[in-house]
Amino acid sequence: MQNFVPAAKMNGSGNAILIMDMRGEDNKSGQKNKITPGLVRLLAQQQSTAFDQLMVLYDRESAAQNAAYQVEIWNCDGTKAKACGNGTRCLAEYLWRRQRQHDKNGAAVFSFATAGGPVTAMRRSNGAITVTMGRPRFDPPAIPINFTPEDMNYVPLAALLPPGKAAPGFTALFPTDAAVLSIGNPHAVFFLPAEAPQPLAAWPLAEFGAMLEKSPVFPEGVNVSLAQITAPDCISLRVWERGAGLTQACGTAACAAAIAALRRGLINKGAPRRDIIKQDTLINKTAQRRGLAGQKTAGHSRNEAEIKVTLPGGPLIIGLADGLCRLTGPTEYEYAGFITLADGVFHRHSEGAGSDQDTTG
Repeated sequence: MQNFVPAAKMNGSGNAILIMDMRGEDNKSGQKNKITPGLVRLLAQQQSTAFDQLMVLYDRESAAQNAAYQVEIWNCDGTKAKACGNGTRCLAEYLWRRQRQHDKNGAAVFSFATAGGPVTAMRRSNGAITVTMGRPRFDPPAIPINFTPEDMNYVPLAALLPPGKAAPGFTALFPTDAAVLSIGNPHAVFFLPAEAPQPLAAWPLAEFGAMLEKSPVFPEGVNVSLAQITAPDCISLRVWERGAGLTQACGTAACAAAIAALRRGLINKGAPRRDIIKQDTLINKTAQRRGLAGQKTAGHSRNEAEIKVTLPGGPLIIGLADGLCRLTGPTEYEYAGFITLADGVFHRHSEGAGSDQDTTG
């Protein structure tokens, strides 16, 4: 059984991502049991492998007929997640770079099976990655939330707080309601007024998010976001991620904020991007050639509109059309190496080995 696992350190718009590549014949039996919460926490605490999310890549399981790869997603606290938009974008970039070493005409479309459902990612000619995140869910069991709010777009803060936490400091400072939904992961999005008494960065999201994440109202925890509309099609966003804390970026939170703002009528849909549409025609033909025809790929619809969501790590573009949410943004490939499973030690490739940098452009 293989003890050395190829790994890559990346980030998606500042969202720290570690990839472990568990594919191969030696990894088909029992290797999932090798990734334990203890190993995950150890890797998260080491400077060379510190991450917000760990993306573990496996060969496709027989049940995942519409996916080329199986993905397991871990938060840095050793808990599992069902979806990670920025991590999926990093996976697509990782696979594209690996393919380009052997096939200059390798696929630009990648399909993954995750605990949150199938996800498709596409690498654009400008290097940006678009991920189709799927359809948002608003039914309480899918989030999950342990009661049925009257309106999922406006759930009272008082109903979400843990028992005994209805302190005036929070109820007076933060918005009185949140939009609650799932886009693979559970989210509670609070909207600040345009003329808020202090800048978005000054709000005590760490204290508020840590408290609300653990509320028994959310049996599996919740991601907590503070959003502010800055233009008819622009949102500023800060996120407390379930299992990770404050992060520079969160793809599913950006999707949730855009969806919630649109449902509340706070924002316009923006204008379709004709340059993206033209490019997607070519990429969708590639998807058909590679057996992905009929799937919802990461290409944009001609009627798709875009919302710009700016996080501390940079902007992401959210596309909403046909009931689907698509996430587009940059990735950064930092360095690569391998991890020994026995002790969790990361061994970085030497700078001259050609493994840390992609020389294909």
